[in-house]
Amino acid sequence: MWGLLMGIGTLLTVIWASLRPAFSRTSWSGHFSWDIISIVVGFVLYQGLILLAYPLMADGHTMSWDIVASIFSKQVMWAGAISLGHAALLWRQMTWLSPTQS
Repeated sequence: MWGLLMGIGTLLTVIWASLRPAFSRTSWSGHFSWDIISIVVGFVLYQGLILLAYPLMADGHTMSWDIVASIFSKQVMWAGAISLGHAALLWRQMTWLSPTQS
């Protein structure tokens, strides 16, 4: 049952992150803003679904806000590193493919 719940949470998060509104496609600041919004909303969707179902499916383990905060801090660090790597690749591709101006 937990696998199904986590799969649904993952799908909801991916669908949300793939919306890509217009402001995220026009500038670097929009791109990074959407990254931050997607990280926070995706985390709330995924962990919120688990926290809502947890009382019904508890199997002797405890789930507290301290655990959720710890998970969130780890996710923010990973998301930041991945976002920086993605930005570096985009910047490299844009500078490499852009025509040189003489």
